[in-house]
Amino acid sequence: MTRRLERSPVRCDHRMSIRNQSELPGVKSGTQVDEKADKEKSMLRQTASRLAILLTLLSPLVCNAAEVFNGHPVILDGSGKLLAWTQPQDHAYDHVMRLAWDYLLDAVPVEENGLKSFYSYCCMDTVARKGTAWPHNSAGLYAMLADSAAAYYAYSGDYRVVNLVQGLLDYQIVHGTTPATWLWGGVPYASADHGAKEYRGAFEFQYDKMLLGRGDGYGVVEPDKAGELGVGYLKFYKLTGNPLYRSAALACANVLARNVRPGSADKSPWPFRVYAETGFVREEYTANMVPSIRLLDELIRLDMGDVASYRKARALAWSWLLEYPMKNNVWSNYFEDVPIMPDLKNLNQYSPMETARYLMEVPEKDPDWKTHVVKLIAFVEETFGVDYTGAGPNNQGKQWGANVISEQLHYMPKMGSHTSRYASVLARWAELTGDGAAKDKAFRSFNWAAYLCRKD
Repeated sequence: MTRRLERSPVRCDHRMSIRNQSELPGVKSGTQVDEKADKEKSMLRQTASRLAILLTLLSPLVCNAAEVFNGHPVILDGSGKLLAWTQPQDHAYDHVMRLAWDYLLDAVPVEENGLKSFYSYCCMDTVARKGTAWPHNSAGLYAMLADSAAAYYAYSGDYRVVNLVQGLLDYQIVHGTTPATWLWGGVPYASADHGAKEYRGAFEFQYDKMLLGRGDGYGVVEPDKAGELGVGYLKFYKLTGNPLYRSAALACANVLARNVRPGSADKSPWPFRVYAETGFVREEYTANMVPSIRLLDELIRLDMGDVASYRKARALAWSWLLEYPMKNNVWSNYFEDVPIMPDLKNLNQYSPMETARYLMEVPEKDPDWKTHVVKLIAFVEETFGVDYTGAGPNNQGKQWGANVISEQLHYMPKMGSHTSRYASVLARWAELTGDGAAKDKAFRSFNWAAYLCRKD
C-alpha cells in the first residue's frame, strides 16, 4: 500500500548559533589582551568559523524541513539527493533490516483462526492489525522469506529467523501440497483463500467478472512457484539438514521435469496456471523461468535426484528464455492475484530482474550476459521507473534523485519491495563491473525503499 507524501514542518536542533566571539570558551573580554591570549582567540575564531561552515554544508544531511515521507523527515545530501531516514547513515540498512525482522519475529498478530497473519493472509490492515480480504500467496511468499532468512542469518547470526521460516515451510508441506498421485502432484499451491487454514488455490474474486483467474481458482497451481519454493526447500535442507525439505525440493523438480514441453511465442515450457489433478492448462504463458532453472541447476550440481531428466528440462527452459522473452521483452505473468489476460500485455518487473540476477550469478552459462543484463535493467527503468498518475503525489518515477519502481502494468503504484529488488540488481552489477552510475542509482533506490519501513 502506498502512502500519501505529507508536508509538515520539521524541527532541526543541530544548528549552532555563532554569536559574539568573546562568548567563546576561554576568550577573555577587555582591552588588555596579551600575545598568547590573542593567539588563542584567533585560533578559536578560525575553529568556530570552520565549524559554522561545516554545519552549513552538513545541514542538508540532517533534514529537509519541508517534506515528510511515510512518517520520516526526508533527508537529502548536499546535491539534493535522497539519503536513508535513519541515522547514522553507515548503519541505515542494518537498522531497517532489523526493524523488518523484529516485526516478523515479535509483532505479527494472531488471527481469529489461531494462526499468525502470515500463515493465511498476504497483507494486513495496519490500523485494525488483522489480515485483509485478498488471496493469500503462500508459495511465493514463503520462498522469498526462505531466501531472506538464509541471507539474514548468514549476516546476523540470528537463528530465530530460520526457526520462523521453518514453521512456514512445514505448514505449507502439510497443508498446501497437492496429492502425490496427481499429474502435478507433490507441489505447493500458490494461492489460498484469505484466512483459510488449508491451501487449495483461491476463489476468483469476481468483482471484475469479465476478468477471471484472480486468485488462481480452486485446484490450480502455478508451476513457477513450485520452482521458487523448491529452491527455498533445498536451501533450508542445506541449512538445517532436515530431510523433509530435501524430499519436498525433489518432488518439485521431478514434477517440473516430467511436465516440461517445447515452448513458443505464446506458450512457455511450463504453463503459468494449471489444474494440478488433470494437467488442464488454465493459462499458457509465464516468462518466470529462472526459479525452476535455478532449482534444476542446483540439484544437477549436487548430483541429487533424476539428474538426466533435470538436464533435459533445464535445457528446454533455458533455450526458450533466450529465444523469446530475452528478445521480445514479453515478461508477462508472475503475480498470483492478477486475472487472466490472454494478450500477454501485463508486463512485470519481477521476472526480468530475477533473470538479470541469475545471469550475474552464473555468467559462464551465457556468453552475452553483460549485454543481456544491461538490456533487462533498461527495460525495467523504461517500463516501471515512470510516473504514475493514478493516486497520490509519491508516484513519480524519480523522487529526490531515486528511481522508484512499479510492480506491473496492471498495478502501477510505486512500491518498496520492487524498488529494492531493482536496487539490489544495480548494486550487484556495479560490484561486478565498477559502474559508478549504477552504484549511485542502487544507493538512492535503496534509500527510498528504506522509507517504507517504520518502527511499528
